[in-house]
Amino acid sequence: MGGRVKAFVVYLGLIITYGVASLFVWTFLKAYSSPEKAVIFSIDQFGEASLEYLMFLVLMPLMTLALFYAIETMGGERSVRDKRP
Repeated sequence: MGGRVKAFVVYLGLIITYGVASLFVWTFLKAYSSPEKAVIFSIDQFGEASLEYLMFLVLMPLMTLALFYAIETMGGERSVRDKRP
């Protein structure tokens, strides 16, 4: 597989993975923050939903930073590889 095709496939995989994870996190945060959360609290017997809510609030910015770091690192590796004689 060519270098550009491989980079495109990796970028596409990163974006799809990030999109699916964002969708799951957004769905949980939306359900937790909604006024109709009586069902969530009846299921939340051990207080884990509050912990998951805080975890997802921290996780999303970290996932975003990791995505940008991975893309930047891949771009840097490709440009260094292209500069070789």
